[in-house]
Amino acid sequence: MSNPDVEKLEARIAQSFVLRPPSPEVATLIDELDVAAQHMEERIGQVRERALNPTIIGEGARSARTELSEATFQHDRMKEAKRRLQELLIALKETEKQAKRQADFDAARKVRDDLAKELAEVYPSMSKTLAFLVCRINACDDAIERINSRALPKGATALVPVELVARNLRSFYDGPTSIPRIATEMRLPGFTFDPHARYLWPKGAT
Repeated sequence: MSNPDVEKLEARIAQSFVLRPPSPEVATLIDELDVAAQHMEERIGQVRERALNPTIIGEGARSARTELSEATFQHDRMKEAKRRLQELLIALKETEKQAKRQADFDAARKVRDDLAKELAEVYPSMSKTLAFLVCRINACDDAIERINSRALPKGATALVPVELVARNLRSFYDGPTSIPRIATEMRLPGFTFDPHARYLWPKGAT
């Protein structure tokens, strides 16, 4: 890597500490720095060999020693730059992680608040409507059972319960299993808690 390339890399490194770019950019910069450091190590080896060559004397030896010193200094700067970039990378990743967590938190809170508002608006009246509906269904089914068992008109077919008609079912049994009945299985907690009336349906449930 030529000196202009090293200078450009150093400028980008210095800028990264000011601008604090996204962590992938810093990770890429560290990779580039590793490559530059490897090239610098190779250069140091070549310069050291020339600087220690006893056949090179005078100005040539002094020039090689100066070049070796500068290359070693440059390599040390690269090592320190890498250390600090790695610290920056860790800090950036943590910042990004916290930013994502905050965004997820804010999004979840907004959905929560919207649903809470909708529940408060919809459930009280809906639950009362459903409770009143199943209460009437049960009363109708009780009347149907009495008619079917004791007061069925001559030649009439037994009446089918409300839920079977509504759900287009032949019975509440499907082979070895039973089909859940809405009026029997449904539980509707009261929206406003009352220790003496915990459920709107079934009545008296605890």
